[in-house]
Amino acid sequence: MALPITVLSHGIWDAFHFGHLLHLQQARTFGDVLIVTLTVDRHVFKANRPVFKQHQRVAMLRALAIVDEVRVFDDPGPEAPIRFYKPQIYVKGMEHIGKLKEQTLLESFGGKVRFTFDPGAPRSRTMKLLRHFANASKATQES
Repeated sequence: MALPITVLSHGIWDAFHFGHLLHLQQARTFGDVLIVTLTVDRHVFKANRPVFKQHQRVAMLRALAIVDEVRVFDDPGPEAPIRFYKPQIYVKGMEHIGKLKEQTLLESFGGKVRFTFDPGAPRSRTMKLLRHFANASKATQES
C-alpha cells in the first residue's frame, strides 16, 4: 500500500478570494493530504496588511472541506513549513514561476513544485478593492 501524497501550500492567505479557492482546489488534486500553512501577522510586510488577523485567516482556511490541516508558522518564509512537513508536492500560483527560492530545499529531499493556473485572475480585482478601502480609511482618519 502506497503512502499518501502530501501537498503543501504556504502563503499569507490574507483577503481570501476566489483565486485562492481555485488554487487550493487545484492543489487538492495533486495528492491525498492538503496542508496549508500561513505566515504570522508580524512577518507580513505589505502596506496596510494583513487585512485579516492570523486567527481569522486560519478560521477561513479551516472552514474549507478540501483542506486537511492548517498551521501558522512564526517564520517570514516557507522554509520552516517545508522542513517540518517535507511534502512530496509544494504548490504555488503561476505568478511565482521562476521566483521560488525554496525549490532547492524541496528538491534536497525529493519534493517537487507544482503550479496552479487561475484563468480568471481575480486577485488583481481584489487587490484594487483593498487599496481603495485602505485609501478611503486613511482619508477618513486624516479629516
